[in-house]
Amino acid sequence: MEGSFDSEAKLSTIVAFGDLVLAAGPVHFMQYLPETQNSFIEASKMSLNKGSSAEEIELLGNLRIALCEAYVSILHGL
Repeated sequence: MEGSFDSEAKLSTIVAFGDLVLAAGPVHFMQYLPETQNSFIEASKMSLNKGSSAEEIELLGNLRIALCEAYVSILHGL
């Protein structure tokens, strides 16, 4: 995950999208679903390079968990 924004905050933001769907319901979230899906798809394409550090491996694992949690919440909310 690139940028100067804290990686943990980025992961929390991904999970928050799922929470938003649960709170707002499908009627209010459907207009944002395509953009959310595209963002999640791009995030899920991240992979490790040869020689990745333990921190990068952990971050990728946490990203995958955050995406799964968000997808589950979105499905429950829709």
